[in-house]
Amino acid sequence: AVITGVGSVCAFGSGIAVLWQGLAEGRAAVGPIRQFSTTHLAVQFAGEVSAQAIDAQWILARLPAALRADVEPRLRAHQASGALRDRKVGFALVAAAEAWTMAGLGAADRDAPVILAHGLERGYPEDFAPLLRDARVQWALESADAGAVRMRTPVDAAGRAVRQLLRLRG
Repeated sequence: AVITGVGSVCAFGSGIAVLWQGLAEGRAAVGPIRQFSTTHLAVQFAGEVSAQAIDAQWILARLPAALRADVEPRLRAHQASGALRDRKVGFALVAAAEAWTMAGLGAADRDAPVILAHGLERGYPEDFAPLLRDARVQWALESADAGAVRMRTPVDAAGRAVRQLLRLRG
């Protein structure tokens, strides 16, 4: 296998250069979780991408200029449908677009393979609200009365979004 392009969105920031720089300098990218309250969680520190909202504007600002105009209409439609609510979709698109550009690929290369690695979280903290009692998730409460905790994001959501937004055929 030959790797011709790479992309990254991580706790160091967006872009492979930012990742390499952070690693080369020996910096840590782990810190207190800021995206939601961890008051009642055992884990309070993580490697977190520092962004309050992952929306079309955030993504477009990080896409290579050559791809913005082509991707923007489909990206806005994804946002309108709620598909960008899952943060990993936006992260995957930014990283894949960086890799695509670094590899020197264009419209004629839509059959080229793109390999993604991303997190697998499938729910949102607010999904657990019906099960919170005394600051703890009480799984025994999951019933028709409290409602089932939904794992709303399919595992392949980021991959499907990258395929659609970059108009890949492979």
